[in-house]
Amino acid sequence: MNSKTIARYGIIAALVAVGIVIDTLISAFTPVTIAAATLIIVLTICQSFDLKTAVFASTVFGILSLIRSYTIPNFISPAMQNPLISVLPRICIGFTCHLSLVGFKKIIPKKDFRLYLPYILSGAIGVITNTGLVLTMMLIFDQTTLTKVIATILALNFWIEFLCAVLIVPTISRVTIRAKRNVDNKNDTIVKKSNNKKDTAFEQTEKPSKKIKCEYCGLKNPPENDRCKNCGGILK
Repeated sequence: MNSKTIARYGIIAALVAVGIVIDTLISAFTPVTIAAATLIIVLTICQSFDLKTAVFASTVFGILSLIRSYTIPNFISPAMQNPLISVLPRICIGFTCHLSLVGFKKIIPKKDFRLYLPYILSGAIGVITNTGLVLTMMLIFDQTTLTKVIATILALNFWIEFLCAVLIVPTISRVTIRAKRNVDNKNDTIVKKSNNKKDTAFEQTEKPSKKIKCEYCGLKNPPENDRCKNCGGILK
């Protein structure tokens, strides 16, 4: 793993953490626990980068959700303190969101508004994966009255996150991909220029430095000369 990849993962982890903080602040003033900001960040990363980066972002989302359930507890925390409920479903987001985008891009024509359709469907699948698996794990591992209440609230929360995923994420993802492509093209241009300079310098050092002696006057001439500078004689 090179330094560029480490730096990228560090920035992604920081962005997901910022999303968690924003959602925590918003949830303090609402009757439901919202993960909209974090999902916007995670889904955008899943759509804009490779599969490894997508799974890394969704895993960080799950781990931070688990930590938040202990450090900032609320009515949903008892259920979310189980890693199978808080972490596993979030890890799956990276796989389903990214792989569905790759698949939809292959079968949907890249024309007019359909250019955004793979991103819309992929974002929807990411949110469905998150809410669906969280509720499923709750029903399996925490069948209590509280869980039923939580499931009802999450069902309401789902629509907020779903609208963010299909309306906001596709636009941000397209802009991110375009910006990343421009940066990559600039880096490739810089590398090519640097390689050209190295090649030129190498060619210059490879030129013979031995001077040719004129048979007529004895003057030593540079190797690129055809005639002697002094007498005009032909150099062999």
